[in-house]
Amino acid sequence: MQMTKEQELDIYREAIAMKNQGKFEPEIRSVLKQKGLDDAYITNALMNIYRLESPQERAEAQANAGSGTSSMVIGGLICVGGIIATMATNGQVLFYGAIIVGAIQFIKGLVQASNAD
Repeated sequence: MQMTKEQELDIYREAIAMKNQGKFEPEIRSVLKQKGLDDAYITNALMNIYRLESPQERAEAQANAGSGTSSMVIGGLICVGGIIATMATNGQVLFYGAIIVGAIQFIKGLVQASNAD
C-alpha cells in the first residue's frame, strides 16, 4: 500500500493518541489492521512509536529510582547509627540530630523512589 507522507503521519498520530489514551499494543495493532495496513508496516510503526518515548523515560525513571533507593539506604543508616550511638551512651547523650536527619533523608528517598514508578 503506497501512502503519502500526510497519510503516514495521520496513522502515526492516531497510533500515538491511542497509546497515550492507555490502549495496549494489540488493540492499536487491530485498529491499524482494519485500516488495511499490512503486518510488517504495523510492526515497524509500533516499534518506532514505542522507541520514540521509551528509552529516555526509562532512563529517567531508573535514575530517579536508583537515587531514591540510595537516599533511603543512607538515611536509614544515619538514623539507625544515631539510635545505636544513643543506646551506647545509655541515653546520657541523645544523638537526635543524626536520628532526625536520617529519618528525613529516608523519607525523601522513599518519596523519590515512589514517584519514579
